[in-house]
Amino acid sequence: MLKPQCIMNKHLQNQQGAISILFVILLPIFIIISALVIDFGNTILIQTQLKNIADAAAIRGADSIYRSCSFSPSQFPEGLYIDNTYFDADDVEDDDCINNGSVTKTYAEVASEAAMDAINLNDTNDMVKFSQIDVNFTDSEVINTATQYHYPAVKVSLTGSSYLFFGGFILDNFDITVESVAVVGYPKKLEGGIPIAISDCALAAVWDFATSKPTTSNTFTVSTKSSDPLLCGPNTANAAWTNFDGLSSSMSAVKCFVPGACSNPNEAQMLDLGDTIYINNGEGSIYKDVDFCILQGICSDDDNTVILPIIGTDGFTLNQDGTLSQYGSGVVNSGFHQIIGFGCAKLVRYEKPKGNLEQFIEADFSSGCGSGKGTLGGSAYFGVLLPPKLAK
Repeated sequence: MLKPQCIMNKHLQNQQGAISILFVILLPIFIIISALVIDFGNTILIQTQLKNIADAAAIRGADSIYRSCSFSPSQFPEGLYIDNTYFDADDVEDDDCINNGSVTKTYAEVASEAAMDAINLNDTNDMVKFSQIDVNFTDSEVINTATQYHYPAVKVSLTGSSYLFFGGFILDNFDITVESVAVVGYPKKLEGGIPIAISDCALAAVWDFATSKPTTSNTFTVSTKSSDPLLCGPNTANAAWTNFDGLSSSMSAVKCFVPGACSNPNEAQMLDLGDTIYINNGEGSIYKDVDFCILQGICSDDDNTVILPIIGTDGFTLNQDGTLSQYGSGVVNSGFHQIIGFGCAKLVRYEKPKGNLEQFIEADFSSGCGSGKGTLGGSAYFGVLLPPKLAK
């Protein structure tokens, strides 16, 4: 008779044999599963890296549009890019509109070159097998994103290989394609600005709606001469004082709208498209503290550029896309008017003589001004661009 211990040892030996056979059977399956898990993780990693490269390229391409000093949407993307102001990593200090010369390239060419530079700079592992760069509007057939807006945009499409290793024994390598779109939009909201506004009919005198550029006679003034209301006729002022949201004639009522003038930056307020703001027509007292704001550069950028609201006056109408279809009759008396867009101007003359004399600002309406303190969503372009943002 066999002892119980011998019977148990024999039973264990039989189980070990069965486990060995099962292990041999399942081992290829374990290898295949492990290989696929590794390849799946590697594929996700490559896709993420490609997407990061595409994002950087799209942003840099769109940034070249944003930095143009003479951008015109009506000519985009085939319009000539006459100011060499787009970002150059090797020459950051000279990134302005002075003495940079001109280039005979279109916006599309400049943006494509900038995007390709970013691809070459970031593709350190040579992952990109194929690249395509499209420059157009967001509502175009080529880009077809954010179709409710007519924004300049750069789309970057990159293709790279999955580089399957273990899985390569049973699967062929396959391509991964990613897309990124960066847009340069028009503001729906802006933080701050000089406390003046220009009317729709005055805008018609300094802005060419057909070409989306300032007219040759693009100078306007805002005056404290009470007999010179904002009627947009001959020999009248072309802009008016605004307290934005109140009836007071003190600068303290609007200081948080003026860049840098608010004691607490966290309390800075935004101007919103569609808001109604109060126009002081021929109001001399509003000038009380504005000279400090202008002379100290609080109201403007380093190049004396200011962003200002454009108001709709009696009789104005807008198209469904928010563009101005009919301008109004101007401002006869002080009162509230709706913001229909944001304009860009460069201060060229400021006078505040002593005594009870006429005081005024003179400015040139401009195109291609950039503002980093705003939110996307405006539907009409009147010269102000926001920094590029990823839309896809």
